[in-house]
Amino acid sequence: MLGLKSRLLLTIGTVFLIAFGVLTYIDYQDTRKEIAESLINEARSIRGMMAATRRVYRHQFMTSGLPLNENTLGFLPAHALSRISREFSNWVTTGLSFNNVSDRPRNPDLKADRIEMEAIQHFRDNPGQQERMIPFTTPEGKSFYHFSSPIWITKDCLKCHGKPEDAPPGIREMYEASYHYQLGDLKGIFSIKLPAEELERRAINQVWNSSLNYLFGFFCTFLAVFLLIRRTVLNRITALTSATRQLAAGDYTTRVPTAGSDEIAQVGAAFNSMTEAIAVRTQHMEQSEQAVREKQQFLQTVIDGVIDPIMVIRKDYRVIMMNRAARNCLPDDAPRDKIYHCYEASHHRNTPCSGKDHPCPLQQVMDQAAPVTLIHEHHCVGMKPRMYELDASPFWESDGTLIGIIETSKDITDQLATEQQLRENEARLSHLAQHDALTGLPNRLLFHDRLEHAMHKAHRTGHPVAVLFLDLDRFKNINDGLGHDVGDGMLKTVSTRLQRAMREDDTVARLGGDEFVIILEELPDPGSAAAVASKCLTTLSRRMVINGIEIFPTVSIGISLFPDDATTVDGLMKCADTAMYRAKDAGRNSFQFYTRDMNDRTVKMLLLEGSLRHAISKNQLCLFYQPKFDLTNDLLVGMEALIRWNHPEKGLIPPSDFIPLAEDTGMIIPIGEWVIQEACRQIKAWQKLAIDHLHVAVNISARHFNPMIIETIIKALNKNQLEPRFLELEITESVLMDNADSAIEILTRLREMGISLSIDDFGTGYSSLSYLKRFPIASLKIDRSFVMDMTDDSNDAAIVSSIVALARNMDLQVTAEGIETSRQLELIKHLGCDHGQGYLLGRPMPVEEFEQRYLLPLHT
Repeated sequence: MLGLKSRLLLTIGTVFLIAFGVLTYIDYQDTRKEIAESLINEARSIRGMMAATRRVYRHQFMTSGLPLNENTLGFLPAHALSRISREFSNWVTTGLSFNNVSDRPRNPDLKADRIEMEAIQHFRDNPGQQERMIPFTTPEGKSFYHFSSPIWITKDCLKCHGKPEDAPPGIREMYEASYHYQLGDLKGIFSIKLPAEELERRAINQVWNSSLNYLFGFFCTFLAVFLLIRRTVLNRITALTSATRQLAAGDYTTRVPTAGSDEIAQVGAAFNSMTEAIAVRTQHMEQSEQAVREKQQFLQTVIDGVIDPIMVIRKDYRVIMMNRAARNCLPDDAPRDKIYHCYEASHHRNTPCSGKDHPCPLQQVMDQAAPVTLIHEHHCVGMKPRMYELDASPFWESDGTLIGIIETSKDITDQLATEQQLRENEARLSHLAQHDALTGLPNRLLFHDRLEHAMHKAHRTGHPVAVLFLDLDRFKNINDGLGHDVGDGMLKTVSTRLQRAMREDDTVARLGGDEFVIILEELPDPGSAAAVASKCLTTLSRRMVINGIEIFPTVSIGISLFPDDATTVDGLMKCADTAMYRAKDAGRNSFQFYTRDMNDRTVKMLLLEGSLRHAISKNQLCLFYQPKFDLTNDLLVGMEALIRWNHPEKGLIPPSDFIPLAEDTGMIIPIGEWVIQEACRQIKAWQKLAIDHLHVAVNISARHFNPMIIETIIKALNKNQLEPRFLELEITESVLMDNADSAIEILTRLREMGISLSIDDFGTGYSSLSYLKRFPIASLKIDRSFVMDMTDDSNDAAIVSSIVALARNMDLQVTAEGIETSRQLELIKHLGCDHGQGYLLGRPMPVEEFEQRYLLPLHT
């Protein structure tokens, strides 16, 4: 079958060939007309020559006075033209002939033939016509054109052809015919015979020459048209065809050029749109197919994750889906793609289940069209038979046809043993419900019950009851720093020591964490409770070795008495808790009895809260500054801004008395904003004194550390026109770990601003090293508790050394705070700390004193 290119070539060629033929034919006809017209013009010229010859000869003869005889007869016009015609035929080869003929000639040679007679008659019938040209064929079969023109009788002609008596004597003597003509009669015709072959030859020659030109022109035009069509049509169709093949081959990225606005461009655009649509649809289909596969895989994965065997069984007992647990019952070499019957997979039998002792769940569901639950014995390869509880549910087709069951089997072989074990454990669970799982001590629930019982007993006996509330000092540091195993071991040891130190009737309980309570019944006097508390302090302060680590714990104890302090369980607990915190405030490792003034202190705190809310607006807050030194050269590198409250009545209040209150009430946020603003203002003021190498560190509280703090810092920096690098933020380790991911985001933004970041109280939290690597910090600040005890406690010294080594490996600077002795300073320098703070180096002081002591010497 011919291709489009061949068909276009054939079509264009045919059109051009037809056009060439038509044009050639028209040209041929026009050429014949032109040649015929040319022949007519030639004939007219010959006629003119003949007419002129007749006139010249007639006039010459008539004026010559020659007599008319045999010798002069040839000078007569008619005779002369006849002889000229005969002589002319000897000079031309085309067959052209001419003569003047008449139907009444005097010379026989001038006798008109049939064609000439027709012409004579034609002119007689049409006297107004001056010429006539018609084709004719000779008896020999030759084609000619006959041109004729009438010869009319003029006045001169009447001299010889009028009346005989008027004719010259010579004429009358020689001729008897051709008389009696009148003026205006038709004497004869000029007869010119032109051969048609000459006309055809000349026409063919001329048409042939023009045809060659036409052919060349048509060829060039054909070639140009073909090249144009190939460029504008064929090449684009070829590109479209190629793109179609690529599309059919799966290449959905193929596109065709769409330049222009013709039909092919529209087809190309439609093709591109179609390709995009197919690509999108194919992508959707692939996504749908992938989604179906993923859903199937997801379903298989889900049911494979179920530990109980699951099978989907058709009503012909064939298993069409099973999970991993069901397949595990098959032999290891069993083909995965084999279709099993349910009785083969579950029982390794060749027949379905039957009978009352082993009913078929499929049959029962098909009969009832409802779920059933049965007990079956299943046989798995390599295992003893086990009992399973089968839940068989109907498996419906989308049209509502019941086509099988969905069977879930649960191994209940150990159920009886488990039930027995559960019964045995009930007593244990009852014990655990009232006792602490770690220490075995009574928990809060049992403690409350025993305390109520002791209070009722005290009503009867009149003997007071004492509640001792014990809280281990710095247990969080030990638990987080040394690990939970050490912390748990410590709690167990504390539990054991307390039980050994108490009487058999006393109750030692653990409320949770590091909190223990003791119920002392039938006390002879309150002093006995103090003796027991002292015994607890002594017992617990002895050295403990937990997992090879030496620990010297201390405890803070609060004591409340029934009925003197409270008459309810909650009241006694609250009083004991309040007394315990008073013991901690007193320095830890001590005990305190609850007193009424402790409630007064609570009231004072409420009043203090009211005053604190107005402290900022009344300009009662101020900043003290503690210097920070470079321990390698003892030069001042910065200072830490520490807030103080200058109360108009109570005087200077330390932060430990109002910062916790501010944290609890939420006032810490406006206070923190004031601290940042004031610190930026002060450092900028010092920079104006040409002291521009120091930076100020500000502590950020837990409640203040949120995304809004960024805006607070930007406002403070902008307001004071302070560069961010002069501001350092200290955030405690525990704050960062509360929400590490959010902390990383906030710290990163602050770091990008150019603010230096430090982790405060490092070592007291529970940092993950993976998070620590991600924190964009510049330094670590070792908690003062490690520094203060490091000269006496090798564990604290080891912790400080580890922190320094960790910082070195992470390219961080280390600051030690709480340096109060020369020995501490010497050891800190020896361990490689970069910076130091502490009372030994410089206590916190008001801005005026700080300037006088540290900054003015730099300025001068």
